[in-house]
Amino acid sequence: MKKAFFFPHDFSARNDHKLQSLFMEHGCAGIGAYWCVVEQLYEQDGVLPLSCLNSIAFALRLDVGVIEGIINNFDLFRNDGTNFWSESVNTRRNKIAEISEKRRNAGRKGGAPSGNKNAAKNDETSKNKHLLEKNKQKQANKIKENKYSTNIDSTNVNCSNSNQDSGSGVAGATAKTKNPKNELEKRAKEFGNLLVPFIEKYNKEMIRKFYDYWTEPNKSYTKMRFEKESTWELSRRLKTWADREPIISKGDTSQLPQEVFIPKRYKHSII
Repeated sequence: MKKAFFFPHDFSARNDHKLQSLFMEHGCAGIGAYWCVVEQLYEQDGVLPLSCLNSIAFALRLDVGVIEGIINNFDLFRNDGTNFWSESVNTRRNKIAEISEKRRNAGRKGGAPSGNKNAAKNDETSKNKHLLEKNKQKQANKIKENKYSTNIDSTNVNCSNSNQDSGSGVAGATAKTKNPKNELEKRAKEFGNLLVPFIEKYNKEMIRKFYDYWTEPNKSYTKMRFEKESTWELSRRLKTWADREPIISKGDTSQLPQEVFIPKRYKHSII
């Protein structure tokens, strides 16, 4: 059997009545000698010859009578007249051997060293993580597509740019160069798509005016009017606009949410 470099030791062993009897007779020296003998039994496959008691006593600097008493008088060890052993030590050694054998059998059935199995497990974990991230990205893209899938043209309210700017600037500019006006018009179309569900509740003419007003761009074509608002909730803005619509239709521009009445469209055609 392969030598063990440690053995189980109950932390309450000192309370065992056998060891208490040993302590009463030999004190701490007797307890220490007992554990030294136990260590030697683990080192020698669980059995020691009685003939070695003198050498044990010499090694521990104790009288041989003390060692003989520990072996024979406290029911801590068994002997057959030639060798002695400990039943509890052998029971624990057998359990250790059984566990080791089960682990060896499991390793043989696995067909791979533990290091390779760990590497395979890590590869599988990494692969699963990659697939999970890929699926999450697909779901995010799908949700984004569905968000703007409703085209405002289906309700005869066209918020797209009828004349797409083919782009101006220095000849030879790459296709990757972003045009602020094109980017703004793209966002304006998205804004228009968000208005589609409200057409049934409000009339198309009001939605057109609301759209024209709030998508008015600044001079640099980087932001629209609604994007400059610190707070924005579309349903509330529409309700406020609808409540003021009768007054606005009569030409009272003082009731508009901002200081300017319906602005000129910059490129969008409505209806």
